[in-house]
Amino acid sequence: MALPIARTRSEADSYITFNPCACGHHEFRPERIDDIPVGPHGATEWHGQCPECKHSRLFVFGKPADEPAGRGHLSRFGGPEPSQLIDAGCWLSVALDHADGAGRLPRIPGSRLFRRVIHERWLWAADAVAEAMKFIPADADEVPEEAFLSGLALRTRVTGPRTAFRRRSLARRLKCYRNGRAVGDERYWLRRLDKAPKVPELPGQVWMRLVPAIIERCYLFTQNGDPSLVLDREALAEAQALMGPNTHLDGIVHQICGTLYWIRHTCLAAAGGAAPPRPSSPHGRGPPPQDK
Repeated sequence: MALPIARTRSEADSYITFNPCACGHHEFRPERIDDIPVGPHGATEWHGQCPECKHSRLFVFGKPADEPAGRGHLSRFGGPEPSQLIDAGCWLSVALDHADGAGRLPRIPGSRLFRRVIHERWLWAADAVAEAMKFIPADADEVPEEAFLSGLALRTRVTGPRTAFRRRSLARRLKCYRNGRAVGDERYWLRRLDKAPKVPELPGQVWMRLVPAIIERCYLFTQNGDPSLVLDREALAEAQALMGPNTHLDGIVHQICGTLYWIRHTCLAAAGGAAPPRPSSPHGRGPPPQDK
């Protein structure tokens, strides 16, 4: 099963934030989250509408083998393994946003509530740094280049300090944030990030994971003609997970998913079943079709 795992709801929410609607609006609150029997541990489908343009949106995430227990420093976003949804550069941008937000919150003398809110923002910032550190191999001292798999990650890398993604620098930032202190470069880094030069828009981790899986399905079908390769629920979930955000759809993605949907259509028609509607175009207003 190729579906990327969302280890926690916080991680899924963060991924959705990095994938805005086709209209550019980032806010998305799913109207319902359905459990589906896909893969060894199941999956979830997040359904809803963009509050700005009313565009239907759908996200599909695999479930982890074990749900993280408690709210320890490893469980706010996930366990000890690197994320399958968000890369190291994006995690550090999350950390910078939370740290900058914590620094801008007003200090009200004697207010325990505001102290608690500020403390919570620092903890979120620290946990995002911890997520970035998980991409450093055990025998390395720095996040490798291949761990930056999105345009935002590349911009975060090129606009930050030269040593920002080294183990020692990340450990220092993690310690500062856990102690409720800024490193001191957050606002300058964020300003540079907002004005960053254009960099190649890499497809991201989900694209890199799902495109080969769908191509392999279609190839195996052409080799042995087994309809279960394209008709099972896993095949549909993989295509929906790739096209679900309804944004950044380029010609390659649409062609690959369109090939899978056409093969499904052909198999269903040959079996006398109802053929599913064709998937929407990259510029259309609907998500890929669903057939439970």
